[in-house]
Parts: sequence; structure tokens; C-alpha cells
Amino acid sequence: MRKAFTLAETLITLGIIGVVAAVSIPNLIQKYRKHVLKTSFLKSVSTIQSVISLSLDEYGIDSLDGLSEEDFNTHFLPILLSHLKVSNTYIKPDDKNVTCYNKMNFSNTAGFNTCLQSLKDKNYVLLSGMTVCFRKGGWIGDYGELGWTVDFDVNGESKPNRAGYDVWSLQIKQNAQPYYAKTGMNYCAMAPHKYDNDLYDTGGGFTHISNGRYCAYYAMQNKCPDGSNREYFDCLPK
Repeated sequence: MRKAFTLAETLITLGIIGVVAAVSIPNLIQKYRKHVLKTSFLKSVSTIQSVISLSLDEYGIDSLDGLSEEDFNTHFLPILLSHLKVSNTYIKPDDKNVTCYNKMNFSNTAGFNTCLQSLKDKNYVLLSGMTVCFRKGGWIGDYGELGWTVDFDVNGESKPNRAGYDVWSLQIKQNAQPYYAKTGMNYCAMAPHKYDNDLYDTGGGFTHISNGRYCAYYAMQNKCPDGSNREYFDCLPK
């Protein structure tokens, strides 16, 4: 007599496979997305650092410290852009009040203060799909002056459009490096801070527009900003 599975056994097996798939597939997709974010971040940082170093050498200076906005925009920026492989340049229109960057800081509770959504700063779309912009300064918390900065979105205007995920900010001096104040506010936080209403000293908590500006520090150190032993991209909230 030939042996075979009964219909009931087949249905039970398919049911088990379906349950396992329903449980495992979302986790696999989430891990894949985080892997893509991590790979894109590291590649983008490497590209930006290399281009800045090359441009400084070509311009004949060791650092951007003290470089005026006029000198940067007139002389240094064209050299920088020539090495970045720019495919498109644009400025956000005045009448475009809603952009994909309006609410996208690390805790996703406020708009991130970035030149990517500025009404006056130029955005440069690269052939790789990354979008970058450059800005002089500002000041945050106990870190102090930011100096020249580069903000970038590793995948352009595609989602998640969120600081610490695909949107990052680095300080430019001799190279592109993250900034981080060792005391005071952690500007890569998911939880409120005791200085929640102190907008001019440590930053005003997780709803502050600077939240996300320190995330590149944690990502490059590959450590979770909550102080745990997890790796940065593994501890990102969904």
C-alpha cells in the first residue's frame, strides 16, 4: 500500500509553516532595513570624508576653521561639489511649507534643524541618490559653536527621512566628524531629559529640534545612545 499524507496532515503542516513565516518574516525585514541603513551611513560618511580631505588639499588649507562664508561659497564649495558627482541642485520653494523633513528628529517629535529643509540653503543631489547641504554654524547646548556642518540624507527624500536613521549631520574641520558634548544633553535620545524646558543651555529634552544631531557620534562608535551594550543600528526603535 502506498503511503501518503492525509489532507488534514497537509493543512496542519501548511498552517505551521504560515505561523512560522508570520513570526519570522517581519523580523527578517526589520533586520534587513537596519542593515541597509548601517551600510548606507558608513558608505556616505566615507565618501564625504574623502571628498572633504581631497578638497582641502586642492584648496591648499588644513582646516575650514576661520573660513568665511563668502570664501566657502565662492571658492571652496565649487571644488567640493566637483568631487561629489552632483546630479541636481535645488532650493526648497517658499510656497512648499510641508516637506518630508518637517517632523523627523530622532524621537520623531519635532522638526530637525537641518539645511535639508531650509528655504535658503541649496541641496545637492548626488548620482548615488544621497542629498547633501552645507551650512555655517549655529550653536547648541553645552557643545557650543558648530562651525561648518554638512547634513546629508543617505537615500534622498525616500523614507524614513528621520535623523539618526537616514538623515545625519557632521561637523567639518579637517574632516567630517560627529560632534558630541560629554556633559549635559544627549541629542540622540528617545526619553525626556531633566532639562526639558531649558532651551538655551542643554537643549530642552527629546522634543528639541537638535535631537538627532549627536546620533552620528553613536553610529560611528557603533553603540546604543541609551547606554546599553547593544550596537547602534540594532537598538533603533521601529
